[in-house]
Formats: sequence, structure tokens, C-alpha cells
Amino acid sequence: MPEFLTAAAAAQLALLPYNYSELGATRGPLPPGYHHIDQQRQIGSGATVFDEARLTLMSWQVLTRAGIGATVSSAQVTEGAIVDQLIRFGPWRLQAPCRVVYVIDEEHRCGFAYGALQGHPEIGEELFVISRDPGSESVTFQIRSFSRAGNRLTRLGGPVSRRVQRHFVGRYLRSLVG
Repeated sequence: MPEFLTAAAAAQLALLPYNYSELGATRGPLPPGYHHIDQQRQIGSGATVFDEARLTLMSWQVLTRAGIGATVSSAQVTEGAIVDQLIRFGPWRLQAPCRVVYVIDEEHRCGFAYGALQGHPEIGEELFVISRDPGSESVTFQIRSFSRAGNRLTRLGGPVSRRVQRHFVGRYLRSLVG
């Protein structure tokens, strides 16, 4: 489970602006000028699998199961909630503050998108969504994002930064299996 931000830390992060202007763009066609990711994985079938995946996703556990340190402003994902991630990759440690842009809460679909805040090493937005097909009962987990380098380190890291991003997307997708 993620840790909680102190009230002072949450208030300070809540003041940070998003570092991009295309808020909510993961709902439709991804904007040009960014690196795009759109991957999905079947994680099982049936209402029980969907309900368990919903609980895991909407309590931030996808992040922690993927190996990302997360301190959050609320136990459940809600619109406007803050998550300050600590991304560890080898000897590197990066702080990555985000705010939830929107939440999906439908009968057969749930998820959220969060956007990078000022100070995040990347610029952009990421969507996590779980869907259950009412006909086949297949449950899938999809991740969509658009991003580009947000600081000198990630610009210089170019291909390595993309590899790290793909690595964590794979870990997210595997976090709900089994």
C-alpha cells in the first residue's frame, strides 16, 4: 500500500501546475509532438477478476506492485488526488509528482488518468483503465500515455528514458495478473 502525504506536503503539491496543456487528451486521439504508448493485456475473465482489479487499481496498488514508491493524498484514487512517485531504476531515483485529471467509474470500465506536475521528469499524461467485455467476460488492462522529456536529464537520456518508461508500462500491465 502507498504511504500518505503529510497535509503540508499535499497542500504544497496541490499548488503545482500541470506541466502540459492538453489535459484529458488520453480520452481520445493522443496529441502530436509526444511519444505515445497504447498497450493492453488480458488479465482474466469474469466479474470477480474485474472487481478485484478495480480495487487494486483504484487504491494506487498498481504503482506499488510495479515497484514505484508512492505517497498519496488519499487512500482511493479521486479526481484531483495527488501522487508523488519515487521512481527507482538502478542507481537513479527520480521524484515524479502527478495529479489525477479524471476518473472513469462505469459498470464495465474503471480507471484514471494522471498528469505530470511541474518538477516531474516527463511532460504528459498517463491513463490506466480496466474493462470487462459483457459478452465474452474478458477483462483487459490498458495503459495509454503521451509524454516527452521534461528536463535536461530526460532529454539527454533520450532512448534510455523511453526504455525505462516501457519497462514500467510492462510492470504495470503485469501487476494485475495472478
